[in-house]
Amino acid sequence: MSEDYKIEYAGQKCSLKELQFGSKKIFGVIIQKDGTIDFCYKDL
Repeated sequence: MSEDYKIEYAGQKCSLKELQFGSKKIFGVIIQKDGTIDFCYKDL
């Protein structure tokens, strides 16, 4: 993933790359019809 995305996760603003290499590995993003975004992740 070359692009980085600024997102808000659990009330904290951080980048997607920070999340990828944090304690949780994100393997999917679901954009709901109402505009909310759900993350599929697993604890490392």
